[in-house]
Amino acid sequence: MTRLETAANGPSPTNGSLDGALLQTRPRVLVIDDEPAVVKAIHKVLSKAGYRVVGLVDPLKVEDAIVGLDLNLVITDLKMPRRDGLETLSTIRSLDPKLPVVVLTGFGTIDTAVQAMRLGAVEFLTKPLSTKELLRAVRNHMNYDGPLPEEIQQLLEYESTPDLDAASQPPENALSAEEVPTEEGVPAGFEGIDFADLLPGQFFSFAVFLQIFNKKTQRSYLKRVIRKNTVLTSGMFKALAKREVEKLFIHRQDKEEFQEYTQAVKASPVFQQKRHHDQRNTALYKKTLSVTEKVLSTPSDSGYMAAARDLVRELVSGIRVDPMTYHEVVDIGASGSSVFHHSANVCLLSINLGVFMGLESDRIAELGMGALFHDVGMLWIRSDILQKTDRLTNEDWREIRKHCQLGYDLMRQQGGLTEAELKMILEHQERTDGSGYPRGLKGADISFPARLISVIDRFDSMTSHRSYRYAFTPAEAMKRIFIEERTDHNKQIIQKFAECLSRNKGEA
Repeated sequence: MTRLETAANGPSPTNGSLDGALLQTRPRVLVIDDEPAVVKAIHKVLSKAGYRVVGLVDPLKVEDAIVGLDLNLVITDLKMPRRDGLETLSTIRSLDPKLPVVVLTGFGTIDTAVQAMRLGAVEFLTKPLSTKELLRAVRNHMNYDGPLPEEIQQLLEYESTPDLDAASQPPENALSAEEVPTEEGVPAGFEGIDFADLLPGQFFSFAVFLQIFNKKTQRSYLKRVIRKNTVLTSGMFKALAKREVEKLFIHRQDKEEFQEYTQAVKASPVFQQKRHHDQRNTALYKKTLSVTEKVLSTPSDSGYMAAARDLVRELVSGIRVDPMTYHEVVDIGASGSSVFHHSANVCLLSINLGVFMGLESDRIAELGMGALFHDVGMLWIRSDILQKTDRLTNEDWREIRKHCQLGYDLMRQQGGLTEAELKMILEHQERTDGSGYPRGLKGADISFPARLISVIDRFDSMTSHRSYRYAFTPAEAMKRIFIEERTDHNKQIIQKFAECLSRNKGEA
């Protein structure tokens, strides 16, 4: 860490997250603003999102920062004393023409925006700025010298292109991060209905509303999600399902029409098939999670070990028949953050990738077992370390780095796993450039299944919400993993996994 960076951020040699060590070289953002409070606020948001942030309150020192630091993006205020944002932008462009610069100001006009863009700014943002808008700009413009594989570009396109079905609904239907669905009480003049009774693609002759509690304003209100005489789109249906909506509301005078609708819908084969499909997937994930929790909590129980192998065989068979099973089943438990949720997700992801790559069933089953047990050693790490929400100390990291060897030794002693499955436990934190642990293996010295699990382990960790950072979207996670891979050994695996995820996106 340079002296400039230390002065800006304070000594922070270690990221304060359990999966921080997974990112070997986090992208670095320079924030220039003469108001320390603004720098601090942006630093907090971007650090939580996994970026290294350097703050600068004196724009006259920008030359030292550009020359002395390896930067991926600059955010600069427009109105600053001694040197304004446009002059700062010109200086940055003269020193590093390829470095993207986002201009931020509370005094924006069309003329200044045009001038900033002409000078090479990639975007012009106006204060006050929401967290979502800031992260969108940073993720969109983060510099990367090199082409991304087609598979990752495709994932990015899926996420950057609005769902056409959802976009056809009026903008009022979108829920902000502050808006939380609530079922407390029935609003006057309304009747409650079950979300489970709705079917996408159906025509609604009545309006449907969602009851909202706004965390920011501390107010409750109704929000229309289906307009009268329109179709419930698959995009809106998925958005409501993702927010775990269970109860919606209709005008009391529309109750008879709704009853006619539900009678017709429930009699349709499509509805019965969908309900059966949803119930099967929910039961499958609950079973996966239940077996995972039991077998990891009591790995010495031979009965649980047999149950784990039976589960993996069932998953392999099911995903071979219906590849979308993975995509829907893992979405059910994506919000969980425990070791058990993570292990279940990595198991499902690994089996799906193995099927997609055309591996033999026995190898896929081994991959699934190794994935299921890959973090078993974490259960022997002190809970106070695993539950920390602030920065981990070097001593904490030394303890966490023991989990691979602990898990390997434990399972080798207990028996029941093959040598290939044991290697996945031992080697899933190794890195192809030798920077991983516990043995610092390089390249092909790391077993192929362990390298598969390494990528998937990072992906699931990055796309899961943590108290100390925001979750990455799948495309952003894959982009980061690809960019930060230092050797070619894993890049083909990363591309293949991105292709697998794109296939699931395309079929969803």
